[in-house]
Amino acid sequence: MEDGKFVIEGHHEQVNTISDSLAKRFLENGMPQAVIERLRRKEAQIA
Repeated sequence: MEDGKFVIEGHHEQVNTISDSLAKRFLENGMPQAVIERLRRKEAQIA
C-alpha cells in the first residue's frame, strides 16, 4: 500500500491463442475484427 492505495505491479504474457468460441463471443460483443485476429496469432503480449 502506498498513501492508503493498493499498488499492483506485474506483467502479462499471451501463452496460447484464443479459442474459436471465445473469438466468436468477442465479435458478437463488439470487439473489432483486427483485435481478434491479433489475439489469434501466437505473439507475446506484454501489458
